[in-house]
Amino acid sequence: MSKRLRNDVILSPGTNPLLAHRVPDPFNPSIPMPETKLPTGVFQHKVHLNRSTSASPLSLPLDTLANFIHYSPSFPILKNPQHPHKLNPPEGCVVNFVNSETGSAVNKYSSTSEAFLNSQSVIINNAHLISPLANKLSKHVTQVTGVPNVYAQVYITPNFRRGGKTGAVRGHNDDRDVFVYQVLGSKLWTAYDNSRTIGVRWPKFDEQLGKNDLECKIKMQPKADNELESHPVKVGDVLYIPRGGVHHAENSGRETSIHFTIALPTSYLSAEWAVSEIFDDALTKMEPSAEWNGFCSKGEEIERFKKILMEGISENKVREKIKEGVKEVKANYEKSCKEWEGRRVEYFKKVGEGSDKARKCCWGSKVRWNEGQKPSNTGELVVCEEIEEDVNRIIEFLKLDSNIAVEVSELAFKLKVMDNLSFLLLMKVLVEKGALVVDKVEV
Repeated sequence: MSKRLRNDVILSPGTNPLLAHRVPDPFNPSIPMPETKLPTGVFQHKVHLNRSTSASPLSLPLDTLANFIHYSPSFPILKNPQHPHKLNPPEGCVVNFVNSETGSAVNKYSSTSEAFLNSQSVIINNAHLISPLANKLSKHVTQVTGVPNVYAQVYITPNFRRGGKTGAVRGHNDDRDVFVYQVLGSKLWTAYDNSRTIGVRWPKFDEQLGKNDLECKIKMQPKADNELESHPVKVGDVLYIPRGGVHHAENSGRETSIHFTIALPTSYLSAEWAVSEIFDDALTKMEPSAEWNGFCSKGEEIERFKKILMEGISENKVREKIKEGVKEVKANYEKSCKEWEGRRVEYFKKVGEGSDKARKCCWGSKVRWNEGQKPSNTGELVVCEEIEEDVNRIIEFLKLDSNIAVEVSELAFKLKVMDNLSFLLLMKVLVEKGALVVDKVEV
């Protein structure tokens, strides 16, 4: 029964009577959505890659990406006693910094941009609450799959290693199904069907491999046609990984890689979740007696418990329990999203106050060296060893004539020292520290 129910619990809206609801999506309608639907038999079983065939694949303007990274709500910023405003980001919407080479968490940087320039991967959790594109993608996946409480994570992985590989996390599997949308650069993915997993094929939270001190291993067998091994996923591509499928990704290019992961928490509101809830309900209906001693009870108590339990685990009861869960989760999820719909602009305005100069620094801005800036301003800037020489070269070039303003895009093209996003983030940090002055913004 569990296998049949598992495959029947969450499918497309047209075939699933439990979760077949459509969500109206007026939010940011100008962004076209890529192909997300899966072939029959793929969901919760097989890896699937949809290659982009669009003439204008899913992507964001450079300035939008730079501002999104620079003003993301990181823990160090929120804990900074010098910050002039009390910031209250959405619950769970925080930024984690991960060493791109070791995969270990790091939390010593004063801003997201500085962490990035120190070759740290940036992971933004619950990004659907603050990012228009993540919000749009989350609603799109809900429409396609019927899962009401999807959420988004953003993975931003620099690569300053000149041909080396960097990544945000080591090989692991998850207790959820995910859709990966590549919006900048590319990544080499290795991803396997969950039939390869050594351990629980459809894990719950504490059964995930590569986490919870559980070793990540796969069954050695011939690679299926749909599985990926060091396979490039490019801008506009959509990669689906089933719950329990082992995977990892690396950035091997010179350009920063950004992908949005839309997660479907399928270990919740599934058949096994419903059965466990029914089991708990059955326990609460048991009245203690002199003979009752937990699972060691005998006689009528055990028989009555078995009767209550078996009545509850009928297919109709399981479906009813999932319906109840869907209704509750959907209401709570929509409430949290609605609360932040109106607060998003105000929040980022507060994050940026005191940093308005950096906000004005965009790809079309003209910047010049601040002749009167204190030497300590740039001395406070710490970057990774791989780009230290490049940063010094940029600064020396700008110092040649502080009376001449140079457009950021022209400067990046002339020096060719790093990818455009990294260069723009560096400019924002230098402006914020007072080393650069923004003269003019070209509209």
